[in-house]
Amino acid sequence: MIAAPTDGPAASVDPGTGTPIPTADWLPAVQRTLWRRRWLLALGAAIGLFAAILYLRSADYSYAVTMKVAPSPASARDTGGLSALSGLASLTGISIASVPATPFRLYLEGLYTREVADRLARDPAILTGAFPNEWDAANRRWHPPGGIGPALHDALFLLVGAPVRPWTPPGGERLQDFIIAHVGVDQNPQSPVVTIGIDAVDRGFARLLLARLHATVDTMLRDKALDRSNQNIAWIDARLATMTVADHRLALLSTRSDQQQKLMLARNPAAYAAEPFGAITSSAAPVQPRQMPLLLLGLMAGLGLAALLALLVPPRRRTL
Repeated sequence: MIAAPTDGPAASVDPGTGTPIPTADWLPAVQRTLWRRRWLLALGAAIGLFAAILYLRSADYSYAVTMKVAPSPASARDTGGLSALSGLASLTGISIASVPATPFRLYLEGLYTREVADRLARDPAILTGAFPNEWDAANRRWHPPGGIGPALHDALFLLVGAPVRPWTPPGGERLQDFIIAHVGVDQNPQSPVVTIGIDAVDRGFARLLLARLHATVDTMLRDKALDRSNQNIAWIDARLATMTVADHRLALLSTRSDQQQKLMLARNPAAYAAEPFGAITSSAAPVQPRQMPLLLLGLMAGLGLAALLALLVPPRRRTL
């Protein structure tokens, strides 16, 4: 026998009682179900809060460590970059565009370069501080990181078909990735002072890293400036020995004087590209993890899971 069609909206089932209800009345039915099983919501909220508290009690709190730097007097006077050699380049027939490549701008870019990371990697204190979970202090050797995190990471990459990079002892390449991921630069175009910061659990290591990072970049730029000026002066001296045109000799002598001045500034033991603007500081209170957002997240997650269970799992019926 074929049932006759019914008019009106399709009916749904009350998750609490299992009785059909009109579609338009699903919201009151859900509310009644949640109210009848409010004990489950309270239990879920309590479990979520308890899980958040357990995490906060066992979490590693990180602090914000910052260092402010400003252009050094030598960097402020050096407005040359590529444009300072425009007169020299014109003699060789090369056109060089005017690029504001000041030592301070190169300093900020050099923080994340591989050359700086390779120099820092020569210091064992930097490597062991950046990768403490892979260093065995008792046996003084490196080992792959333990725990379930790396295993899950590799399993996920294998699942999606992504290449898994085999573990290698920390070096310049991995230290560069660490600096890119953790060291930040906050630059305000209206201020000459730039803030370099890192969030770290070990504030002592963070201060050491920022200090060594600053010194390494500044030394690298100084070495490059010395080498470049010496090569330019040697080339100009070789050209002066054979140059007979008076105007060209005057241009070469002017360029040589400029390169000699840069050489003197680079040999100055003071800061070359940037100098610290005050001491390296760290926050008094931890910045991660944040307690209140995590507690609220645990509460909401527990309530949401409990509400889902209350709506999807039918209640047990008593039988005689």
